[in-house]
Amino acid sequence: MTKTVLVLGAGASAPYGFPSGEGLKDGIARLLLGQHPARGPLRGLDLTERLLAAGFSSEGLSRFGNTLASSQRFSIDAFLENRREFWDVGKAAIVASIARFEEASSIARGVTVGGDWIRYLYDKLGDTIQEQVSRPLSVVTFNYDRSFETWICQAWAADHGTSIDEGREFLGRLAVLHVHGDIGEQDYGTAPGALNLRESASRVRLVSEDAADDERFKQARALILDAQRVCFLGFGYHPMNVRRLEIYNEWPKGSPAAILGHPPPPRKRVLGAAFDITPTEQQQIARLFSVPCDFPDRGHELDALAFLRNSTFLRDLLK
Repeated sequence: MTKTVLVLGAGASAPYGFPSGEGLKDGIARLLLGQHPARGPLRGLDLTERLLAAGFSSEGLSRFGNTLASSQRFSIDAFLENRREFWDVGKAAIVASIARFEEASSIARGVTVGGDWIRYLYDKLGDTIQEQVSRPLSVVTFNYDRSFETWICQAWAADHGTSIDEGREFLGRLAVLHVHGDIGEQDYGTAPGALNLRESASRVRLVSEDAADDERFKQARALILDAQRVCFLGFGYHPMNVRRLEIYNEWPKGSPAAILGHPPPPRKRVLGAAFDITPTEQQQIARLFSVPCDFPDRGHELDALAFLRNSTFLRDLLK
């Protein structure tokens, strides 16, 4: 079996009712401008009321909403990178909105969805506890939502007649890391109105926030350093995010390991899902990596489930 790290981006949560980065940004902006949707997960969320209750001013919310709506960035995270004055309210808006998406998601409602790649992955990990816990798989997610770990915990408890807490023990073996934080430790599906938005928002980190000494990134790098395969699923390949994972086959020149003559890390390859990413864009992305990076044929047509079915990811993990 091949030690593997699965890296998740927003596209990995999409089959379970979560938005793209662009969808989240546009949804937050519309809510703050009073344009409440007639349908969808954000229907009924009074974001302005929630943010006012958290101590943000009406004037500040109006300015934030109008500025966000005028931005041509594809995500609220990208918008906030250059607008530090909106970080606090922006993070709080992210938390309230993602909490609403969790509350409305297929996982919270216990329904099966098309494109359920987690179900496919879970099934391939094996039928017995011994098989499942033996798989050398770790998960690094850049998402704020907790859909992956909730799905796994619920399935484990149902399959093996255990408690959710024991499901979390199995999850601990997978070492699921939210490198940009999450929306809190409350039960999955908790309504936004029940959250302390400022407290939950303090758990959220943006791309440009210093990650050099962040414990979650250190853990993620350690997992990747020891891996032979790094698989990206639903990922946007932001150059800074790719660089911070430090994926390499040889120690960087001048690094302590290189100076001390440590043995090189395990040889590794990158497998990349590329749904809606053109072949030209895939070539540009591949140049971000210092290790071989493979995209499947016609990868721009393959969603997360189709990618797992057509790539060598599971074959390498299970052999």
